[in-house]
Amino acid sequence: MYYSDEPISEPEQDAFGRDVFVNSLADDINRWYGEGSLVLALYGPWGSGKSSVLNLLQKKIGEYPSIEIISFDPWYFNSTEQLIQTFFTTVKNKTIAFAKNDSKKDLNDAFKKYGAALSEFVSWEPEVELPGGFKFKLGNLGKKPQEIENPENVRNDLRKALRVLDKKFVVLIDNLDRLDPPELLLMFKLVRLCSDFPSFVYLLAFDHQQVQKLIIKQGIDAEFLAKIIQIDIELPIIEQDDLDNFVEKSILSSVADMNLKVNQKTWSRFVDLYNQSLSSKLINDLRKAKRYLNTIGFTLSLVRDDVDFADFLVVEALQVFYPKIYSRLPFYKKELTTFESGYGLSPMRVLWLAELKEIKEWLTQELPDKTDRQVCEQLMGFLFPPVGAYFDNQQNPTIIVREDEHMANQRICIPQYFDMYFKFRLPKGEIPSLILNSIQDELNNAEKESTQNVEALILGEKDRLSQLLSKLYFRVDNVNVAGRIKLIRIFGKLGKILEWELLNSWNASGVVAVRVLVKCIERFENNSDMQDSIQEVISSTSSLSFASEIIFELLSDNRQLKVGQAEKEVLKSIMIARLHKELLEENQNVFVLYPTSYYRILALWQSDKILGEKEIATNYVYNQLSKDVHSLPKLLITYATFELVTNKVREFDFERLKNDYDTDKLLATLVNHGSSADYSNIELQAVNAFTQMMSLRDNENGDIKR
Repeated sequence: MYYSDEPISEPEQDAFGRDVFVNSLADDINRWYGEGSLVLALYGPWGSGKSSVLNLLQKKIGEYPSIEIISFDPWYFNSTEQLIQTFFTTVKNKTIAFAKNDSKKDLNDAFKKYGAALSEFVSWEPEVELPGGFKFKLGNLGKKPQEIENPENVRNDLRKALRVLDKKFVVLIDNLDRLDPPELLLMFKLVRLCSDFPSFVYLLAFDHQQVQKLIIKQGIDAEFLAKIIQIDIELPIIEQDDLDNFVEKSILSSVADMNLKVNQKTWSRFVDLYNQSLSSKLINDLRKAKRYLNTIGFTLSLVRDDVDFADFLVVEALQVFYPKIYSRLPFYKKELTTFESGYGLSPMRVLWLAELKEIKEWLTQELPDKTDRQVCEQLMGFLFPPVGAYFDNQQNPTIIVREDEHMANQRICIPQYFDMYFKFRLPKGEIPSLILNSIQDELNNAEKESTQNVEALILGEKDRLSQLLSKLYFRVDNVNVAGRIKLIRIFGKLGKILEWELLNSWNASGVVAVRVLVKCIERFENNSDMQDSIQEVISSTSSLSFASEIIFELLSDNRQLKVGQAEKEVLKSIMIARLHKELLEENQNVFVLYPTSYYRILALWQSDKILGEKEIATNYVYNQLSKDVHSLPKLLITYATFELVTNKVREFDFERLKNDYDTDKLLATLVNHGSSADYSNIELQAVNAFTQMMSLRDNENGDIKR
């Protein structure tokens, strides 16, 4: 939606209730009657809607058959003679249409003579005083003074010709405050010289403060306007609340027109900032509001859902109201997108504070006005939380942020999304919000085929599944209960494509999927359909890792979830039955089938607080260790801490291993496999660490040092 700077012309376009004012003014003009003229001034600053009010007034006055409107805009003319002649031609053409046949010629001749007389006077050199005490600076000599007919006599003839008309004429003159001083003064003098035309009303619209300054600057008495204008009318200001509602309604209308999705949390973030920093401080008149809204309307079509909507609106505010600051932001990308580094007075933190100080000094230099700078700092602090923390407390800025949430929302403070707010395109490899919107819509769709559609959309992003699920996590609140249940069941079907990567990796797609699932369950733990879907996933998902992680979340002391004891017992029995079937009856090797998540499965099985089958699980492990050469090294790896570069064992938790297993049995198994086992480097490191600890135990009578 784009807003033209052109004034409105129809009542239905009025968004600010000006109709009451317009109707009242029109009625007053209609009731007025006098032998001479009435000169009104409509005051309002630039951008306040004076031209729109004149258009609406013209529409309303058109309903009165006894009144005729004459509109004149002096801004279109670039010479005094042209301005005078056009003004009188405009008035003449309107009035002569209502003259009777025998008086048309008299009226026409009178207008021509008066216009010509004034034109001749303003062409003389150097100065002539006209009737009424007004002085004109004159140009090149056109006629000798004695050849020019006296304007006072001509004006009297014109008044007589106008008096016979049975009509009231309202002359609307706009854009006076846009004229250069000579043209401005000429227009006022023209109105004064025509101010005794019978049944004429002049309504002059201009910025009173601006015009007064121009008049005083020309060395003219400040009371100049008072000698011309009889009634002063202040245009009712647009209330800030009405202006704010207009901005809000317009933004949300653009969102609806583009079928965009903006969640309430994001919108509330912007509204809070708008009320604090934009309302009344930056957006305090209609023209500024339109400039802001037009900028949003253009760029929003480029970025659509692929930016954080609140951040986008604030960035656009910087572009409109602080263009110099906006244009320099990309040069400070590193400083703006760096989150707190180090603690206390560490070198990294000192460097970070120095960078923020540089930004503060830059803003101070660009914006010397304190109030202006404070507003800009509020906008910057909103976009870049660490910067905002520094502005609030330069000595010890601290802030707790969820970088994962900022990343999921694609906020400007995240380096990989920063450029998108200036280049208006997604970073390479980024998932478009259109896909996430489609998943959300399909989840909330009650149609049967929606489940297949969601599955297809998720499978289509198989190569970047972790990214997809991380973003989906923050959209769960916008999914209804049926949609959440649907998503849980879909996860159960897609267990095979979930990856666990490194042990306990926070960003592994399987781990992220569990977080999404828990988010789906929150507040609906006692919903019977929700419980059925969870039981179904645990019993049927192809991934034992996925089922185990779900059980960990549901049966451990998770403060987010409030699963009833009866439901916990049901889930516990389902998981135990599955472990017995797959690992005991089918004799599957957990170390082989789940090479990066076997530890979590075994920990769940052995935990007294969760499944409570430590003896059964431990005997299963001994059985598998004896069959497979690589199973024991894999088990030992879970008790070792490795150096990142060399993969050497930095620490081996022998005490925990002793508590979990019979270390003598483990050593015997290792000996049975022999020294010829083909271990990987990291497996060999773990085995060597274990055997060294066993040697220390034997040599030091159990006094084990880690």
